[in-house]
Amino acid sequence: MPSTFTVCFCGTDCWPDESIKDRSASGGSKPEIYGPAGYIPVKIYNDLIATSRKALVPGPGKPYMKFKDRLWAPYTIPGLLDSTDMLLGLSMWDLAAHAAARVVGVPSLGRKAADLTDIGDAAVRTLYNAVQTQIGAVLGPNRKPPSHDRLQFGPELLELLLGSSHANQGVTGGPITTINLIGHSRGGVAAIMCSHELAALFPNAAINIFAIDPVPGAGWSLSTEMMTLPTQVKNYVGVYAVDEVSNGFNGVVPRVNFRGSLIDPLLPVADLAHQINVPNYHLIYAPGRHGTVAGNQTPDGTDVVSTDTQAASQVGLLVNYLARACLKRWGTSIEPLANQGSLASLKSSMTSYASSYRAMRSTTYTGSIGTERERGVTSSDSLAPSAWGYLEDAIGSAPLVDRGVTIRTRPTPGQVKWTRIQDIANLVFTRTDTAVDVDFAASPPP
Repeated sequence: MPSTFTVCFCGTDCWPDESIKDRSASGGSKPEIYGPAGYIPVKIYNDLIATSRKALVPGPGKPYMKFKDRLWAPYTIPGLLDSTDMLLGLSMWDLAAHAAARVVGVPSLGRKAADLTDIGDAAVRTLYNAVQTQIGAVLGPNRKPPSHDRLQFGPELLELLLGSSHANQGVTGGPITTINLIGHSRGGVAAIMCSHELAALFPNAAINIFAIDPVPGAGWSLSTEMMTLPTQVKNYVGVYAVDEVSNGFNGVVPRVNFRGSLIDPLLPVADLAHQINVPNYHLIYAPGRHGTVAGNQTPDGTDVVSTDTQAASQVGLLVNYLARACLKRWGTSIEPLANQGSLASLKSSMTSYASSYRAMRSTTYTGSIGTERERGVTSSDSLAPSAWGYLEDAIGSAPLVDRGVTIRTRPTPGQVKWTRIQDIANLVFTRTDTAVDVDFAASPPP
C-alpha cells in the first residue's frame, strides 16, 4: 500500500519541543513567545496522527549538539561548539542525512564507499529486493549526489529494516511514494538539501517542500544542494519574510527545473510583464520577521516575552493554515483548520497592522542594521555580489521603506512571479484534493 512520509525540520537553536516546553534554562525560549500557531514545524509534527510515517529533526546550534549522538547518521564534525554551529550551521549536512535515514527507516553507516559490494550474492539480493519492495527505496552501491558521498546502508542494516518500526509499530506500510518536507530557517535549507539525498534513495517518489523563510546563514560557502531542487521535487512553496533586515539572513530562493532546464528564479527581466508562473513552484512573501512567519508573536521576533503580540500572531496563523493545506493536499494526514471567516480576518489584519510590520525593521538579530534596509535573497551558490539582490526588487515592487545607503540594487524584477500571502485565494487554504496543485494567484470560484 503506497504511503506518505512527512519530515519536519526545526531552525537554528529551535528544539524538538519548541513552543511546547520551556527551554529558557537550556538557552532556548519560553512557549509564551509563540502565538496560537505555535512553532509551526513542531506544532504540525505533533498534530500528525500517531500512525503517520513521520520524523522531527532538531535545529542546528544547541539542539544539534544535544541530540547529535542520537541522530541516525554519524556525527561528522568533531570539536564543533554549539556557538560555532549557531553561527555557521555546519550541522545542516548531518541533519539532512539524519532525516534521509529516518525516511528509509534504518540508521545510516555514513557517507563512505559503498557497503553493498556483495549485492550479487543471492542472499543479499533477496534481502535487498525485499527492502526495496517494502519501502520503495533504492539502496544500491556507488550512487552519490552532486558533491557529497550519499548515505550507505549495509546488509546488516537491511536485515534491521525488515523488522523496523515501520513494519511493527502500527504505521502505514507499503512503499513510500510521497515524501513531504517542511522546515523553518536553516531547517528549510536542510529540507532542500535532504531532497537531494531522497531523490537518490527514492527515485520514484514525489517530494514536496514547504519552506518557511529558508536561510543558510553566513560564514561559509553555499552549496549546490542548498540552492537547487532535484527533478523529483513536484511542489515547492517558499514563504519569505519581507521585513527581515538582519545581516546574514539572506533567504534562499532555489533554482528550479522548468521546461527541461534549471532556471534562476531571481534572474532579472525587463518588467513585470515578462515574469512567469512556474507550475507547482510558489514564491510567497509575508509581512514580519524571520521568526514571525514561523509563529513567533513578539513585536521584534526575538525570545523576549511581550504582551504586544496581536500583529505578529496573525502572520503565524496565516502561514500555519497555508502549510497545513499544502501538506494535506500532498498526502499528509493533518487537518487544514482554516475557514472562510478566519481567513478574511487574518488577511485584513495584514493591512491593519502594516505599520507594525514595517517597524520590525528597526531592530535586527545581529545587533546592527548596517547599511541595509531591505531583505536580501539569493539563488546562487556563488558568493559574488551579483549572487543576491533585494526581495522587493525580485518581487517587482518599489521599496517599501528608504534604503538609506544603497550598496546593491536592481531596478528590474526576477523572472518568476511572487504572491503576497494575503492575496492567495481562499480556496488554496481550504481545498485539499490530494496531488492537485491550485493556482495561488487565482480568484476564488463564484
